[in-house]
Amino acid sequence: MGLYLAMSLTSALAFSQSSGGQLQETPGTNFTRGKVSRIHCASSGVTLRTMRLAVLSVFHGRAELSALWVEHTRALGLEVFASVTCGDTANIAVLRDIVHVEAPNEPLGAKHNAALSLVPPDVDGVMILPSDDFVHPQYVAHVTRLLGEGADYIYPFSCGMYEVSTGKACILVQPPSDGALRFGAGRVVSRKALDSVGPLWTEARARGLDSDSHARIRAHGFRPTFVDLGADVPCLTDVKSGTNLWPYHTWARRGRPLSAEGVLCMCSPSVHAGVMALAQS
Repeated sequence: MGLYLAMSLTSALAFSQSSGGQLQETPGTNFTRGKVSRIHCASSGVTLRTMRLAVLSVFHGRAELSALWVEHTRALGLEVFASVTCGDTANIAVLRDIVHVEAPNEPLGAKHNAALSLVPPDVDGVMILPSDDFVHPQYVAHVTRLLGEGADYIYPFSCGMYEVSTGKACILVQPPSDGALRFGAGRVVSRKALDSVGPLWTEARARGLDSDSHARIRAHGFRPTFVDLGADVPCLTDVKSGTNLWPYHTWARRGRPLSAEGVLCMCSPSVHAGVMALAQS
């Protein structure tokens, strides 16, 4: 069995206090905002059970980046359930210690649902995390807390973008609303929502998977809760290599520039060095 995140509210608080920031919440809204870092639990008087958060991802090509993603994600204690393209031997080797299934790369809807079918029923929530997106540990801490408080559909407010070939970087934000998504990576769906919605993707879909799953979830009445880590702190960062559905330039015009160090702030020194080295490979 793979590793999984069992971050209690106490451990999340200990992690956050070490960062020295402060979480600010607006009563009566579904919006968690601030320089995220101290999670207020004493005032609520509620003891939350440990939540089991898993990651769902799909793999195709770019095995060097996949290996860095696995290193980063597993270091957070997150359990991963994955679908990998049939015969993609390099990525199959990367995933040797991870629960995965081989599936055709098209249609992508079916490939994503194949990974979802691996998730055990006792998982409390699933994070939809592409295999080139590196999530911030503080976002994970907030998601875990929010799942324990009953949130069913959780969004990252911000996403960094880093282009390997040029070193360019930017950050995007999506205003809190129930409308169209600006990006779909990092969303978390609770067990309650998963059981209600069923398959999150239309099997025959080849493009527009984020909008497809979002529409399905919203159609069942689940409203989003947003997590914001602060103005220049992305909840996760998408590393753009040569193998992407949507290249860097399609996102850059909707974001604002940020340094490479800023968008990769969630990475350990070894993962950061590995991402930098991809430009030479």
